[in-house]
Amino acid sequence: LHGSADGNWGNPMNWTSNFEIAKKAKLEAYKLLSNDSEISVDLLYDLNPEMFIIVRLFRGMDKKVTAKEFYNSQRDSIIRFLSKGILWFELHNEPNLRNEGMWVSWDSGAEFSDWLLELIDLIRADFSALKLGYPGLSPGHKLIRGRYSADKFYLESKPALDSCDWVGVHCYWYNWVCNNPSNR
Repeated sequence: LHGSADGNWGNPMNWTSNFEIAKKAKLEAYKLLSNDSEISVDLLYDLNPEMFIIVRLFRGMDKKVTAKEFYNSQRDSIIRFLSKGILWFELHNEPNLRNEGMWVSWDSGAEFSDWLLELIDLIRADFSALKLGYPGLSPGHKLIRGRYSADKFYLESKPALDSCDWVGVHCYWYNWVCNNPSNR
């Protein structure tokens, strides 16, 4: 399960309203964001001591951000989650989207690959035991100045893809039957 898209504004997860649902779902894996509270790790382990937890490193990308700037903004989060035993980190999010750095910090999958390879080197120099993941892309075709084609981006960023320990995948679905009045 992907947790809060806002990282709970840095507050620990609030299970009071959702704990029974989460317990009934028998969650086995959970993705936190780097601005989540590390206390949420304890709450997840209370729910399931065998929980597989990943943390996505992310930050605003509305202006050009170098790999070093990104790393410097995330280093303290890595330390906080590493202190809770978390070793799996996704490196950014949907980098083929404009609001995630496309056409701002890089102009192609190849340029992102260079950026990500530099980030990987910076992280591994300080934290060699981490399992670093290639970020899930926004799936789909090119949208003018909104999304770079996922297929093309993957192919162009192969050097970085090959340097990661694992690959994130984003899947979206749309309930066409329920959202299309002619099918009711």
